[in-house]
Amino acid sequence: MKQRVLIIEDDANMRDMLAVSLQRREFDVVGSDSATTGLEALSTAKFDVVVTDINMRGTDGIELCRKLSATHPELPVIVITAFGSMDTAIAALRAGAVDFLPKPFELEDLSGAIDKALHARANGKPAAEGAQGDEKFITLDDLEKRYILRVVEALNGNRSLAAQTLGLDRKTLYRKLLQYSGQPKGKARSSQSQPAAVAAEEE
Repeated sequence: MKQRVLIIEDDANMRDMLAVSLQRREFDVVGSDSATTGLEALSTAKFDVVVTDINMRGTDGIELCRKLSATHPELPVIVITAFGSMDTAIAALRAGAVDFLPKPFELEDLSGAIDKALHARANGKPAAEGAQGDEKFITLDDLEKRYILRVVEALNGNRSLAAQTLGLDRKTLYRKLLQYSGQPKGKARSSQSQPAAVAAEEE
């Protein structure tokens, strides 16, 4: 049986593009143009994953995450954010989203995020791990790390562009990447042993 995905996106062109892409990957897709119509769809049909934009007319994606956390705690929600909007991404994760994709993103990244969410759900991992009831288990550093690594990955490890996008100086970003990789500061490592995000743009 095909996995059902609900796409909530008020931009019709973006919504249709995402739907066609996921349908080609054997997902059963339904599109909604607002949080209101998305909630109506959820009240009448069963879905396995929700993909929603953050910036929409009326109820935005963050408020939608909060509502779904309360009414459908088992349902994974993936949010689409503006590129470089770390505070927004963190707010969405704390509101109950399981993952986020900063624009622009590759369509393969979306299907990968959906597969990851479905796998976690199948293995009994709570969908809304960022929901208010679980906030104490997720630190701001954890959320910041997830966002920074996602942006660096989206930019193919380009630290200069990632630092500019994130509003950080390059030294600060590099220090954070070393911290995330577990490499002690000041200890040299070959580019072969470094994580892709760090090694991709050595000076």
